[in-house]
Amino acid sequence: MITLTLLLCLPLYSSGRNEYLVYPAIVEERSTARNLVLRINEDITLNLEKSDVLAEHLLFVTATRDRHEVETVDTSSIQDKLYHDVNQQSSLMVNQTDGNLHVEGVVNSKLRIRPIPEGERSAQGHVLHSLYEVEEIRDDLVNMTEYSRYYPERNARRNQVPTRKTQVIYPGRHHIHQANTTTTTTTTTTRRPLLEFVVEVHIISDEEHNQHFRSRLELTIYLGIMTNAIQLRYVEMTAPTIKFKLVGVTMSKEDTFVSVLLGTLEAYETINKLEEYYKQGNIPGNPDVVYLMTGRDISSTKRGTLEKSVAGLANVAGVCTVRRVALGEDVAQSYDGVYAMAHEIAHLLGARHDPMVSDDCAWKSGFLMSYEEGGTNKYRLSNCSQASIRANVARLPYTCILQMARVSISYVQSSSVMPGQKVSSARYCELIYRRYLRKNRIRATAYAAMPSDLAGVCKMKCCYDRYHVTWCQTVHILEGMTCVGTNTCRRGVCGNHTWAEK
Repeated sequence: MITLTLLLCLPLYSSGRNEYLVYPAIVEERSTARNLVLRINEDITLNLEKSDVLAEHLLFVTATRDRHEVETVDTSSIQDKLYHDVNQQSSLMVNQTDGNLHVEGVVNSKLRIRPIPEGERSAQGHVLHSLYEVEEIRDDLVNMTEYSRYYPERNARRNQVPTRKTQVIYPGRHHIHQANTTTTTTTTTTRRPLLEFVVEVHIISDEEHNQHFRSRLELTIYLGIMTNAIQLRYVEMTAPTIKFKLVGVTMSKEDTFVSVLLGTLEAYETINKLEEYYKQGNIPGNPDVVYLMTGRDISSTKRGTLEKSVAGLANVAGVCTVRRVALGEDVAQSYDGVYAMAHEIAHLLGARHDPMVSDDCAWKSGFLMSYEEGGTNKYRLSNCSQASIRANVARLPYTCILQMARVSISYVQSSSVMPGQKVSSARYCELIYRRYLRKNRIRATAYAAMPSDLAGVCKMKCCYDRYHVTWCQTVHILEGMTCVGTNTCRRGVCGNHTWAEK
């Protein structure tokens, strides 16, 4: 069985900004070997700590139609220059060469910085930099109406038969679930209960997705943050606990594994081709799951017509089998695909959609494996999903549970940075609407609005103005993004959360 997920995916980018000229400098007397105090200007001083988001040697695949180039990249010289300030949500490349300081990256949710090497030096010889704003949040909106891409779910998928029995999940069968097909499983062997399952993930970024990243490093950091974000959806899972590790990245330059139809990625044909791509040995190592992150709109022709109401597809219980593949949409640099990735990987681990019964697993409760709005439930697995994953993992061979991917490199460590710490609400809305506005030739700038009643439950509105009318859609605030005052969102709760490094 394959599960189709539905998401909001309407992406835009705004170039409007205010710009300031600054001369950043390191406050030497307050800096140490691993920490820097960086003075941007009179108003902004950052307490920077060294980041640890990359392995010393990283396995990276650059794939074309005729060639797969697997590289072991020494990232130590780059990692030495990466810093962050957790409190200010800063992520900066700080390069000191021959007494010259070059700073580039995110200062905070509203400000970015980059060097202007050809600019005039300060009296102290400091390099000129541009400090520029991203569009600020507007909260004075009127006449707010909704624009939504939520679609009604198909009845064939929603009318699942309630059962308390463990269902047989045949890995890789991705037909639409049919009612009244429940069977029970028999257990032939037993073993010691598993306490932890580390799911090794290899992510393929297709050409439509990775073209928005300037370098391999930028893409790898992004995918590490995505992996860390989906981890939060599984924290209640016990016996075993589920953890994720990013063990490989493929940057595809020619997508031989996709089926494109009228500019969209046809889901069922693509997942079949993705299985063949894996079986042909194109994914190095031995990851437990392979996830295709696409920048295309996903479609389906399963019912004889082209349907674009699909955002992901997965082989249920495909983990550690030849059908260990899934795919999902993501708007590059927006972290919009976190929900799809968490949902589809849960299918790979053995979870099905929540049933239509009135209990603590009900579809209407809106847990991760439902499309209903469930508040904070949307950030966690239901008891039924946990039980399904637990039952499937118990049947996995030891080679899957215990064996690390067979590559002689260090792995990327999961970043503790959350998506909302890297993307401001304004930038997120710009990305959400970008594709829609361009496709419909609408000349407008998207922006974010956070009415207190929505922000308090970790939601906001992404809007744009046209013909004196404001069009908005309600979206979930990203993990780590500011909600009310200085509070941030964590799994649907707006509060005073601590985002400590691991």
